[in-house]
Amino acid sequence: MDNQIDILLENNFGFKPRNSVLLGGYSSRVWEVEINQDRNLVVKILKDQNDKDLLHHQAEVAFSRAVNSTGVIQTLKFIPDTKGQTIHRLHQDGDDYFVVIEPHPIVHKVDLSKEEQQNLGHLMSVVHSMFVDFDHPGLGTTKYMREVNLVEMDLIAQAFPDEGYKSYLKFMQPLDYQTLGLTTTVIHGDWHQANMSFTQPPFLFDLETLARGTRVEELARTITHWWMEPTAKKVFFENLVRGYQDLTQAELEIIPQLAITQLYRKYAEFISYNDPKNANRVRESIPVIKSLFNLP
Repeated sequence: MDNQIDILLENNFGFKPRNSVLLGGYSSRVWEVEINQDRNLVVKILKDQNDKDLLHHQAEVAFSRAVNSTGVIQTLKFIPDTKGQTIHRLHQDGDDYFVVIEPHPIVHKVDLSKEEQQNLGHLMSVVHSMFVDFDHPGLGTTKYMREVNLVEMDLIAQAFPDEGYKSYLKFMQPLDYQTLGLTTTVIHGDWHQANMSFTQPPFLFDLETLARGTRVEELARTITHWWMEPTAKKVFFENLVRGYQDLTQAELEIIPQLAITQLYRKYAEFISYNDPKNANRVRESIPVIKSLFNLP
């Protein structure tokens, strides 16, 4: 870990690190830092941040405080320094920042029972209902889930000569939520088993996709991204929405369509990242899931 962080942790937080271990990270780097034999901290390094990125991190901090006050579910607990600041510049003349987070036990589950799938749907419903009125200028949008640019559209067209994607073009652009009768709320944006701990209360982390969107987009994302065989997706959908309980018929009908749209988008994303293995996995899953839901 950068020696500058050790210095800042000691000067600004009063913590003197003894050791650090890299935990990983997708668009950032996450370290577990040993302070003493009884306490560890998590340090997340935010690379090449612009004003929009920093505003989103402020939204993450505000949302985490709101969530952690509910007692229903927990999320990241950001630790402020002695001046009350939670987002810190790493080098005076650079664009890298870091945050300090209280560690939390992680209990992953992949294969959920019918009851656990329904409980997950209920939990998502509760969280979405609690934060309908929560807003922050740093919240993102759901563009990354569905919308495709011209390059991505060309990749999709080349990979799917049957043109089955054309039935989903209307979802690959900005949605008119009002016309569709969809209410917006705060959504996690990537709610799947790798970002959730099955502790009590449950713990939801990785807030980088935190956005203002709709519950149907969140549910579609969870269905597509939860690790399971494509043939199990229909049952998973049925259990999630049974637990969610108050979805309208129109919402129930749009969720599978959004899921297929997200898969087309995900295929193009994997190709752009030069990840043909996962791209092919997604491509092969699309006709299977379409068949389960009787979609074109």
